[in-house]
Amino acid sequence: MRSIKYLLMILVILMTTSCVTLTGFPERSVNITKELELLQPYLAPEAITRYESKNIEDRKGLSQRAWRNEVVNARVREIDISFNQFQQQLFQEGVGSTLATDWTVLSLNMAGTLVSGNWPKYLSGASALTVGGKASFDKNAYFEKTMPALLATMVAKRKEVLVKIWDGLSKDIDDYSLNFALSDLDAYYCAGTILGAIIEVTETAGSTAKKADALLENLVIVTVLPKDIQIRCEKIAAFVKSLTPEQLDSLAKVMKVSTGENVMVDILTKVGTIETDGAVDAIAQKIKILFGKEF
Repeated sequence: MRSIKYLLMILVILMTTSCVTLTGFPERSVNITKELELLQPYLAPEAITRYESKNIEDRKGLSQRAWRNEVVNARVREIDISFNQFQQQLFQEGVGSTLATDWTVLSLNMAGTLVSGNWPKYLSGASALTVGGKASFDKNAYFEKTMPALLATMVAKRKEVLVKIWDGLSKDIDDYSLNFALSDLDAYYCAGTILGAIIEVTETAGSTAKKADALLENLVIVTVLPKDIQIRCEKIAAFVKSLTPEQLDSLAKVMKVSTGENVMVDILTKVGTIETDGAVDAIAQKIKILFGKEF
C-alpha cells in the first residue's frame, strides 16, 4: 500500500510538471503593460481630434504631419504587440497542450504497469480518458498543419501593408492624411488575423486559378502551322527556357507581357499563339535586339 502511495505521488508530480507549457518564446525584458500605457495618448480617439485641431499646442507643439507619424507609429507598435501575444497564445494552445497531454498519458500508463489490484484498471481508464481528450483536441485544433501556413501568410501580408504605411509616412498630409493611414492600419491589423490569412490564401488561389484557366484556354486552341513556322517557334521556345529571370523580364517588357513568377509561362504562351511569319519575325526581331540571337 505504501508503494502505491509513492507511485501516486510520482504520478502527480509528473502530471503537474507536464502542464508547464513550452512557450517557445524567450522572456521579454520590456514591460509591455507599461509601454501600452505610454502609447495611450496616440491610441485614444482624441488623437484624431488633436490632429485636426488648428491649435498646435493640442499636438504638443507638433505639426500635423509629425503628429500623424507619431500616432501611426504608436498604433503600429500596439498592433505588433497584440500580434506577438496572439502568436504565443496559438503556440501554447497547440504545441504546449499536445506536449502536456502526451506526458500525462505516459505517466498514467507507466503507473498502471507498476501497481497491483484494481489500480491498473483505474489508471488505464484515466489514460483512455486523457487520450480521448487529446483526440478530440486534435480533431478540432487545425494548429499542427494549417496554422503554420496561415501564420506565414499573416507575416508576409503584414510586411506588405507595413511597407505601404511607411511609404505613406514619407508623404505630406495632403497626399497621405491620418484618415488614409488609419485605413491602412486597419488592413495591417486584419492581415494578422486568421480570417485575414484565409482571405489572402483564397484570393491568391483564385488569381492563380484564373491564370491557369487562361493558359489552358490558349493551350486547347490547336492550330496546324506550316512546318517552317513551327520549327522557328520551337527554337524560340527553347531559347526562352534558357534565359535568366532578368533576361525573361527584359523580353517580357518588349513583348508587352506581365513580369513576375510566371513570366516564362506567359512568354511561351504568347509564342504558342503565333500563326504567321510576320508574328514570328516580330518576336525574333525583339530577341535579336536584346540578345543578338537570330531565328
